[in-house]
Amino acid sequence: MRIGIIGCGMMGAGVGAFLQHRGAEVLMLLEGRSDASRRRAAAAGLGEGSAAQVGACDMVLSIVPPDAAEPVVDVILPHLGAGSLFVECNAVAPDLARRLCHRVAGAGRACADAGIVGPAPSLDGKQNPVFYLSGDGAQAAARLADHGLDIAVLDAPFGIASALKMTFAGVSKSVTGLMAQMLLYARSEHVLEPALAQLRLSHPGLVAWAERQFPLLDRKAGRWVQEMEILADLGADVAGCSAHFAGMAELYRAIAEDPEDLVPPDLLPPAS
Repeated sequence: MRIGIIGCGMMGAGVGAFLQHRGAEVLMLLEGRSDASRRRAAAAGLGEGSAAQVGACDMVLSIVPPDAAEPVVDVILPHLGAGSLFVECNAVAPDLARRLCHRVAGAGRACADAGIVGPAPSLDGKQNPVFYLSGDGAQAAARLADHGLDIAVLDAPFGIASALKMTFAGVSKSVTGLMAQMLLYARSEHVLEPALAQLRLSHPGLVAWAERQFPLLDRKAGRWVQEMEILADLGADVAGCSAHFAGMAELYRAIAEDPEDLVPPDLLPPAS
């Protein structure tokens, strides 16, 4: 299967490398992408294709920051082949996912809504996110499982996979943010060591989660701001939800601007 991927961040590059390692022919659309994206593609041994070449692939995955999701459709839709399947894989509001998928479907092209839950896949398969799929093209997109991806098809319309993704993102990134906020507070009050000792006794799973997530925040916090802002809008009808995620956006924006000060390695030292 020939698979085109638009977006070469950590997830896009990871998915591309994984699929190629498992026998797919992968082409990346890198036009307009950053030097960092091009370096990631080169490091993974991924080939570059034009919009026409990527659009002619059997399947085209859009894996970009939320604010780039609609521009991607603008670029690739004129080039999608009659037999191509477009998969909207971005962390976007369900309404936007529905609108983009209906736009592709309205142009006579197959489309699926995907919500990626988990970190980028590793070549050995030990790390493998779940691709939740919904919409008319979900069963066709499930062919990604032939190349080793973990696929879960939802018997649901466009937007439902994105809603599930945003729900998971809200929980997982809130846990990371809450741990950072409280440990920063504990440090300011000079009780970090006993607070961590108690957390390890009472909530070892939360501490283990933070130990995995904190080292990644210097690279991820900036990208998470958009997701938190989207969740603040989505939660407008749930008491306290908008304020909570606006606060998470503020936290991750601050971490992105100064990660060494806000989440230094000694904020979560290993257990003695």
